[in-house]
Amino acid sequence: MKIDYPILMGEKGGLEAAAAFGMEPMLPFTVFVDAQGRIVTLKIGELHRDEAAFILARLADLGAGRLSLPAAREQVGDYLRRAAVSRAAAGQE
Repeated sequence: MKIDYPILMGEKGGLEAAAAFGMEPMLPFTVFVDAQGRIVTLKIGELHRDEAAFILARLADLGAGRLSLPAAREQVGDYLRRAAVSRAAAGQE
C-alpha cells in the first residue's frame, strides 16, 4: 500500500511522541495534522480504514479551504464517536 505521509513506529519513539503531546503513554495512537502543522485530531487505539479515509478527506477539505479547522475537528470528532458506538453495538472494538 502506498503511504505518502510520515509514520512513526516503535515503542520508544511512540512513547516519546505521546509524552510530547502531554498524553499518558498509550499505544497505538495516531495524530493527524494539517499542512500548517496544526493538530486536527488525535486517535487513541486502533485506527480503522473508514476512520482514516474520513479524516484524510477532512484534511483535504481543510487544505483546499472548503472547511475551517474548528469545523474539521468537529466533523472528525462526531464521526469517530459514531463509529465507536457502532462498533461497540456490533461487538467490535
